[in-house]
Amino acid sequence: MIEMKGVSKTYRVRRRDAGLGNAVRSFFSPEYTRVQALQDMSFSIPDGQIVGYIGPNGAGKSTTIKILCGILRPDCGTCTVGGLTPWEDRKRHVARLGVVFGQRSQLWWDVPVADSFSLLKDIYQVEDSLYRENLKRLTELLDLGDLMKTPPRMLSLGQKMRCEIAAALLHSPDVFIGDMIQEGNMSLMLALGADPDHAKEEACVLEEVRAGMLAMAEAQNETKRQDHKMVERVKELDEVIKDM
Repeated sequence: MIEMKGVSKTYRVRRRDAGLGNAVRSFFSPEYTRVQALQDMSFSIPDGQIVGYIGPNGAGKSTTIKILCGILRPDCGTCTVGGLTPWEDRKRHVARLGVVFGQRSQLWWDVPVADSFSLLKDIYQVEDSLYRENLKRLTELLDLGDLMKTPPRMLSLGQKMRCEIAAALLHSPDVFIGDMIQEGNMSLMLALGADPDHAKEEACVLEEVRAGMLAMAEAQNETKRQDHKMVERVKELDEVIKDM
């Protein structure tokens, strides 16, 4: 289960006006402002449920996900993922976590995708038999095929994101978290950068690869949130999250 209770997060941001004089003045007398990213947010996601997470830019979606991943520590409140506090049990937490960040890649840019998968196998210390089983299933479900022989820099966005999803699931994680923002593709699977033809296959991955998998995925446009029936719940964020 993923559970957040009363979580708030504020960023201290340095601000200054344009110009050389202002730059010099800011160096000696910096001015800061506080930006409220999350405010008293509480929600829970039971085992096995797939949740879409939507809201406008700056609503706090990525901040929420970074807290769930253990990258950020909240100012107050509690958060547990599968019984662990992400920022306190980092090693155990990330070992059972699969994450796809839309703006960052876990694939090595200039080597074939298959080589990246092999490196991830060693990083997560995946047994040979489990690796072969997962790789076969993911290759079939996501139609990776010849993509395995191609460097990510030569792939289209949709192809690369399919490989990213496979990479995140290779070690059979207990938790899958997707932070994927893409203008124009707003439903859950499209927000992953996938072609519509592959949405069904990717839904099968999320539903079948790991029994009892926890999932939280992010989308931006609620008008298309029902396009794929794999989304069981949708979380909506106002400009600043106050209640969920």
